[in-house]
Amino acid sequence: LLKLQTLMIISTNGIPIVHMDFVQEIDATLTSGFLTAITNFSRELLGKGQSLRKSFNQMGQDDAIFWIFSSDYCTLALLFESEPPNKFKKPLRDFLNEFESVYYNEIKEFSGRMDDFQNANELLEKCLQVQYLYPMKINRQKIDNEIYDEVFLIKLLRKHSEDFDAEITLDVHQLIFDSFRELKTLTYDEILEQIVFFVKEEVLLPQTIDILPM
Repeated sequence: LLKLQTLMIISTNGIPIVHMDFVQEIDATLTSGFLTAITNFSRELLGKGQSLRKSFNQMGQDDAIFWIFSSDYCTLALLFESEPPNKFKKPLRDFLNEFESVYYNEIKEFSGRMDDFQNANELLEKCLQVQYLYPMKINRQKIDNEIYDEVFLIKLLRKHSEDFDAEITLDVHQLIFDSFRELKTLTYDEILEQIVFFVKEEVLLPQTIDILPM
């Protein structure tokens, strides 16, 4: 999940209906047009009468890998900084199936009304836990609670709380990097576990990002 940079859901006519950038902004309209052309090419190869429900394409290399999952009514496209493990394909396909089920009428009769999908982030958070990629604020009402004193990551969070304004957000990648630098006793997996723990404890507060194309 931490390799994910951009997530898009695209209608069959090439219009992006959900678009989330986790690292840097990309042009949703330009990218969706390009990816739709790839999907349409796959449709031609498969034959116009065949369903795209199990269609998958991968493209790119090195630091830019696209995974493209196509279904009958929309396409899920994801940009990764490097190739993720194959086991990640199943939850992504499951998410696309559920998205299509929840928004079946809106997708099938899509006429450009983006507001129909404004709550799609709830489904993304439930299925793919994208909230861990959101910018995060530190909950200053909880940060000094003594019950967290034995959790190594709390030292770094308290330091950030002292050094920066309350409105400053933390990027999860930067937090991991700083943890390696400052807390040399923790492994990568231990850092992730503690970040997840503090999100669940509401010490770290993910800030929802826009999901609709601008």
